[in-house]
Amino acid sequence: MRRRLLKLLLLVVVILLPFLSHWLYLWMTMWPKSITMATGPVGGRHRMIMEALADEIREQLNIDVELKESEGSLRNLRMLEAGEIDFGLYQSGARRMVADTTQHIQTTEIRFVSNLYSEVAHWAINRDSNIGDSDDLRGKRIAVGQHDSGDSAMCLVLAEHFGLSESDYEIAYLDYNQVRAQFLDDTLDAAFITVGVQADVFRRLCEEGKVEFRSLENIDALVRNHISLTPYTIPRGLYQTTGRVAPLADIQTVALKSQLLCRDDLPDGLVEQITEIALSEDFMKEMQLGELFSQGVEFASAKPEFSVHSGAAHYFDPRLKPILNSDFVEAMEGMRSFLVSLLIAGYLGWRWWVKRSIRQAEHRLDRYIRRLLEIVRSQVELGESPDSLKQDGRELQVLLDHVTELRQECLKDFTAHELNEDRSVDCFLEMCHALSDKINAKLTRVTLEEKFAELHLLLHEKTGTEEIPPAGDQND
Repeated sequence: MRRRLLKLLLLVVVILLPFLSHWLYLWMTMWPKSITMATGPVGGRHRMIMEALADEIREQLNIDVELKESEGSLRNLRMLEAGEIDFGLYQSGARRMVADTTQHIQTTEIRFVSNLYSEVAHWAINRDSNIGDSDDLRGKRIAVGQHDSGDSAMCLVLAEHFGLSESDYEIAYLDYNQVRAQFLDDTLDAAFITVGVQADVFRRLCEEGKVEFRSLENIDALVRNHISLTPYTIPRGLYQTTGRVAPLADIQTVALKSQLLCRDDLPDGLVEQITEIALSEDFMKEMQLGELFSQGVEFASAKPEFSVHSGAAHYFDPRLKPILNSDFVEAMEGMRSFLVSLLIAGYLGWRWWVKRSIRQAEHRLDRYIRRLLEIVRSQVELGESPDSLKQDGRELQVLLDHVTELRQECLKDFTAHELNEDRSVDCFLEMCHALSDKINAKLTRVTLEEKFAELHLLLHEKTGTEEIPPAGDQND
């Protein structure tokens, strides 16, 4: 019966295994129902792009997108590493610019998706502050962006480039709205703003005519010292507003790339689809991503600061997809591990079942062995007294029948598999055979002695002999 149940169980497992494997594959490659993305400072390019990207993801992929407020690049890195967000924009080189933060950011779980645009360093001056060159910044109040932002990281680089220490000027951690307000009320002398040139903050700063932009000094040296920076020219009139031309002349400065980053544990297919949305022609035109639109994949994949996510790599080079399709590989590896674990569990379960069966067999044998020992004790004194041979013979026959019945019960109680595999059952049966032989031998002797006694009595009656020795006591 148990063998039939085991075979039925194995048959059910074999039938359900393909369906289980398919379900497991779908479960392992299933996209999340929602993702979280960081925005950025109000009035900055980060916020504008991430909000637009979130709308496209909701519409095209039918995935809910939660937007999370962020001060900027360094904060985005920390949230990515902590698993608080899935996607975020990052100003390349920011973590290296702020040396004391590198030890707090673990980049092993962060992956590069694509460059989206260049973030340009702007040195903004209050027209009424009488700042002629970088030396005039000493003792001035300078806005450096918010804590954990790319602005604050770039400010450290520019201050070092100008030969300024933190004690040489007053640091003001302000968002873009606060920068504009304090320029208007003359409580701010200068600001370092590093953001895409299409950000609203620049046109808003130029509207009242209180702010002008200055070129950076010794750009070649600055670029040489920081590999993530490249020279950049802001053309005259880029921020032109009604009745005003700003800047009044070309501005020579530096730029770095704004990189879309994600967590490494996101499915390849999802990252590939989001990369395709971000690099689509419609999205690039809507967000005015001119460099990305004109240079394409070359710009998108240039100088990644982190390892490229395999989903993005599929988009950049479709030939890598069959090789690097980690969704499929991970799913197959997971299925293989599951099947191996299932087989190991099945083997261990079978071993447990066999041992349990043996233990149960031993428990059942205890009853048979106790009954067999009772028979052994009962037959010890039988056949030893000449005066009770007939009675002993009858009792020995009854005991022999009991041994036969006990052996038959055992054969019925234990399966053929147990009889073949369990040595204890075999030993018990051998004990039964040995006891039967012993009782048979004793019964034969008792029967013979009884017959000799009858023969002795018959001879005594016919011959009238006083005494004839019993047959068992004769020497001949």
